[in-house]
Amino acid sequence: MSRARIAPLWDDLVTTGEDDDIFVTNSADAVAIRWAAHTWADSLPVNAEIVLFRDGSIQFNYNFAQDGLTPTIGLSSGDGSHHTMSARNNVSSIPGGETSRFARTGVLPPGLTLSSSGTISGIPTQPGTFQFPLHLEDSGAPKQVSDPEFLLAITSAPVISGIALEGPAGVIRFNTEPGRSYCVESCQNLASPAWLVLSNNIPGTGSPVAIADPVPAKGQRFYRLYSW
Repeated sequence: MSRARIAPLWDDLVTTGEDDDIFVTNSADAVAIRWAAHTWADSLPVNAEIVLFRDGSIQFNYNFAQDGLTPTIGLSSGDGSHHTMSARNNVSSIPGGETSRFARTGVLPPGLTLSSSGTISGIPTQPGTFQFPLHLEDSGAPKQVSDPEFLLAITSAPVISGIALEGPAGVIRFNTEPGRSYCVESCQNLASPAWLVLSNNIPGTGSPVAIADPVPAKGQRFYRLYSW
């Protein structure tokens, strides 16, 4: 599985028979590739098709019963660890009319990526609730494998609506949303920031909030606002 593969029926086949060939058809939503072939060892007929859909799903079709197989059937991302094998992988026969469908069950929020080491990183660019699966396995013997589903909620970033000098203090104003909590931090040097908590666990009520910060004796002050 060290190379990217889409294998509806990877076996020792030949397409030299009278009616053997590889057929490609397409529509607005899919491309289909069908192999009419024979096994090399026993010259038994094989008919397998792969359909690549525009939405990213993949379907394997087996048009009639076929025997004498030693197949690899499944998908591989090519990184040596992320792959999905069909329940028909390594079977010696496949009944006619069988199909296998592989579909994406979810995606990461836009702006986030998943590394091969399992680290999710990046800055989300779109709020919403996103459901996605992850394939997990360890290096033990026997190998332990799990395919859990994750639900990740991305909320819109809070925005400071204004900063004004009012008497001896600077006042930071921002709007809140019910059910969220907020934190305001400050620092005096962005080149080497040492952020200090100005106010934490501010409950969101749907109303604007004003936080006062005494003006420093000299220098400047920077603020940041985040929520959860």
